[in-house]
Amino acid sequence: MRITNSMMVSQFLYDVNGSLNRLSKYQNQVNSTKRITRISDDPLATVASLKARNRLSNLAYYQSNISTAGSYLTEAESSVSALDEIIKSVYEQVVSAISGAKGQDERNIIAEELENLKNELIGVGNSTIGTSYIFGGYNFTGSTDGKNIVPPFTIDQNTGHLIYNGINLSQFAWREEYNDNISLMGKFGKMIIDMDSDESELYKYPTDYYAKETICANARKALSELIDCGKNALYAAKQFGVDPDAQEYKDLESFVNNLSEYAQQLEREYSKELLGDKRIVENDPNIEKDAEGNIDYDYYNERGITVITVDERANYFSVDTLKEIISGIEGTEEIEDKKGIADLIEEQFVFSDGDEEVTIKPESALANLALEIDIADDVQDAYDAEKSKRAELQIGASQTVGFTLNGLELMGVGKNNVYHVFDKCIRMLRGEMSFDGLKGMITTLQNKQSDTLNLQTKIGSTQNRLELISNRYDSSELNYTQIRSEAEDADMAEALMNFTTAKTVYSAALASGAKMLQISLIDFLR
Repeated sequence: MRITNSMMVSQFLYDVNGSLNRLSKYQNQVNSTKRITRISDDPLATVASLKARNRLSNLAYYQSNISTAGSYLTEAESSVSALDEIIKSVYEQVVSAISGAKGQDERNIIAEELENLKNELIGVGNSTIGTSYIFGGYNFTGSTDGKNIVPPFTIDQNTGHLIYNGINLSQFAWREEYNDNISLMGKFGKMIIDMDSDESELYKYPTDYYAKETICANARKALSELIDCGKNALYAAKQFGVDPDAQEYKDLESFVNNLSEYAQQLEREYSKELLGDKRIVENDPNIEKDAEGNIDYDYYNERGITVITVDERANYFSVDTLKEIISGIEGTEEIEDKKGIADLIEEQFVFSDGDEEVTIKPESALANLALEIDIADDVQDAYDAEKSKRAELQIGASQTVGFTLNGLELMGVGKNNVYHVFDKCIRMLRGEMSFDGLKGMITTLQNKQSDTLNLQTKIGSTQNRLELISNRYDSSELNYTQIRSEAEDADMAEALMNFTTAKTVYSAALASGAKMLQISLIDFLR
């Protein structure tokens, strides 16, 4: 085959271009430290590299979220610690208030201090990191009233109620207080009703001493608790927002007032002396009489026994009088199915009238009451939904972490809302509620401290979890970085050697080509 000059030149240029491409490839490897610049360089290694890069990108995203969540949780922990300190201060003040004899002026001073601590709760609840509210649930930036930004926690200036994301938490607290007291009214009321049962000890011929010191004492205590629960229920209903002029409210109020009258009767009867063995009533059928049928006073004088008149007998404790009082508290003896007072508030009495049952509303202490406290369904649904609202960040393919806390987690729900607990303590100190109830608030405050400690523990465990995951991701990052490096990084010693070799080959090619191209047409004409 005839080899022409054009063919030689074309082949030369083709080979030189190949050498130049190899030189460029190795030069890129040296400059970028990567042995792969396009998929065709090594398809399998490229796939491994892309997977490693994708995983490293995810790890960086997760680590960023972990860092963000950690910052929020650290600030939340600080806020919860502040809440714990506030509860401790209130606890100390309450203990001080019930220790020793303190006048109303001193109690008012303590109440004012507690009022300031209660207001501090709002600041804790509205804690922020940057411009985000930590305890707002999904409400990071606050709502708006058209002019101003409204934080998650606010106070209704008219009622003093605590509002959270537009929900009146105080109403839920007072409703629970009302329902609990109504339930307790049933408990203590049933104790009294059971005393009027034919099977009770009151009707098993007890001694006067046992009837007074045990049965009457128990009835006094139960009725006192019942009245206190009734007053607390009325107060709770009023604080909830029930109109005191409403007929249902007045019915409950009348019910409690009637019970108070029976309590006074019980108190008077309990304060009376026992007749004892040294006194006998002149109409006693077993009284000793002389031959003429008159009372033998000498017989009783010799034995140190005093004969008293029927009118004087009323000044001494009587089991029959106790029975009458307890029956009056119950309302009637004709009730077929005796129930607790809480049930009687909701249902009417059923009397037996021959063969028929007649439902009536008796004019007695246990009148049928119908005071109800309701919250709109949409408000209740919003309240229930708010309990589970907690913003989350993704920290893994199937892992998330809540980086904000719900305001209900912080403050508590229902009557255990810490704001409500403080508010009750203040009202008791000021005399708006029974001061005796303040002793019971000691346990409630201790429980709130336990709740706060549990919340701190929850935050701490979440932080520990994030730290463990972060450490694991650090190890994974090293592993995937190595996989990516093995797939795409160049061996620099080899790359430099290849580059030098390619450069030498290319230079040699250019030199030989230069000699070949020196042949001209003159050389062919010789």
